[in-house]
Amino acid sequence: MKRSKKLITIIVLIIFSVICIFSVIRNIINTYNIDIDIDLDLGIKIPVKQAVMFVHIPKTAGSTIEIAAQNSNGTSKHNWGFFEFCANLPFSKCVKKYKCGGKENTDESPCRLGCMPWHDPDRLQFIHANNSSTKKVTFCVIRHPVQRMLSSFKYNRGMRRKMCSVNDLNRWAQNIMSSKLLKNPNYEGCHFTPQTDFPCSKSILFDDLEGQFNDLMNEYEIDLVLNKKSVVKRNSTSCESRTVRDFNNVTTEMITAYYVNDMVHYNQLLTLHSK
Repeated sequence: MKRSKKLITIIVLIIFSVICIFSVIRNIINTYNIDIDIDLDLGIKIPVKQAVMFVHIPKTAGSTIEIAAQNSNGTSKHNWGFFEFCANLPFSKCVKKYKCGGKENTDESPCRLGCMPWHDPDRLQFIHANNSSTKKVTFCVIRHPVQRMLSSFKYNRGMRRKMCSVNDLNRWAQNIMSSKLLKNPNYEGCHFTPQTDFPCSKSILFDDLEGQFNDLMNEYEIDLVLNKKSVVKRNSTSCESRTVRDFNNVTTEMITAYYVNDMVHYNQLLTLHSK
């Protein structure tokens, strides 16, 4: 009788331990979005989330998404984009440590000279490329190239522009296209790099940022929502009156020709969105 009670107690303890172990594993998986499929031939499978990573293409609302994910709580909190590399570092130290070609950067991963890792297609491809061992899902925001160029003009690295006339806008854009990018495709730290250069398995249309972002988060069961309050504005207010209509035909043709692949991808997304 005593032996039977002992055996029952041991069995109960084993079952309890197994349940606890699976509970801990599930929490780890949900917290870090690890994509694995556990099957120990016990008929028990743990449904898990795929690792979802954001690829920050400059001037496509990347800061809005990064900050929204960083300010969230629990499993919806993610270190995306800038915070993936610099969450625990002051910006200046992070630049010294990670800037491609920088004196303190000892990272041997492929990178584009002068670019920060969160804006560097080669380094992001190296880190987030989908393969059988990681199965990461990368997503990004795609914007019309002409709108993106205008946003770059207004941004001006956060500084106020003193020359904001229509002529100033076109002269600046044509200089970027005909001179700066020809001499250095990574000009301004990859801020003018084509969007299609970035590793991105799922694309969100900038024109419907909130709707498509929220749908994507629902798809992967991430409790993160974008709304009007989430928007981070980093444009200089000194050129706020300029619009895409201020680009003349020559400038527009130069932009669309240089970003021809971006235009194709954007139009494909726009067609899908309109259905």
